[in-house]
Amino acid sequence: METAEEKHTDFTGELCSRCGPEAAETPQISAENCFELLTKAKREGAAGDQNRDRILRYMSDHYLQVLRTPALFGRLTAGERELILALRMGGGKVLAVAETSEVLERGGSRDRVRSQSPQPEPSQR
Repeated sequence: METAEEKHTDFTGELCSRCGPEAAETPQISAENCFELLTKAKREGAAGDQNRDRILRYMSDHYLQVLRTPALFGRLTAGERELILALRMGGGKVLAVAETSEVLERGGSRDRVRSQSPQPEPSQR
């Protein structure tokens, strides 16, 4: 069974690539506490900028959950909302292509339709 310390280590280990070593020094972010943590980071001024950025990144990564929580999304400033959305839309562009079985089935049906087309009778040639 994991202890609370092991869970915290696992969580921050997951975030270390994005948030750096300071992630281990701050509380775990969740949808329930992110607004309070953001308020605290803003009160700290320049000293809280790293935490503020980390919390806004969390909100960006969990954008739909933030949107579904009116008490959270409604309390953000317009600038914070825009920043969260900009973070969400940032990053590299990716083109993804997916082939479904429906396409394969449809392709096969075209061949059957062509084979069922009326053939000219030998006397008409």
